[in-house]
Order: sequence, then structure tokens, then C-alpha cells
Amino acid sequence: MAFRRSRGSGLAGYSDAALLLARLVIGTFLVWSVWDNIQNSPRMAEFARFLAGHGFPYSKWLAPLSVWAQFACGVAFVAGFLTRWAG
Repeated sequence: MAFRRSRGSGLAGYSDAALLLARLVIGTFLVWSVWDNIQNSPRMAEFARFLAGHGFPYSKWLAPLSVWAQFACGVAFVAGFLTRWAG
């Protein structure tokens, strides 16, 4: 994949590269931010207690669901899954 820059267009010619970079950074951040909850069950329990403390019902089920959904979305962003459809 080559990123072509049109002559005289300024930075607008790099819009594809900028979108790719943003997608990779955001996806990597999503995966990185939940990795400790996935790897460490005491951290997942701490997150469940956090949710319960803020009044969320069923926090023991919502905590893993939330963590795994964020992980899956991060992987999907990095892989580019449905990004053309979404944008």
C-alpha cells in the first residue's frame, strides 16, 4: 500500500496515512488498557468491585464483558475490520 501525495495539496494528501495511524494508535491503546485485566484475575475482580461501587448491577458479569468487548474492538481497529464501512 503506497500513500501518494498530490502535488500542491499540502497535508491533505496524507489523509489516508493519518487515518491509518489514528486507527493503529487507538486500537493499540484499547488493547493495552485492558491487557492487565485479562492477564490478572485480581485486577478483574478490582474492576468488578469498582463497577459495583458505582451502582452497576451484575458487576461480576459486566466487568469481564466490558473488558473483552474493549479488547475485541481494539483488535478489530488494528486489523481494520469494517473500517471502510464505518467511515
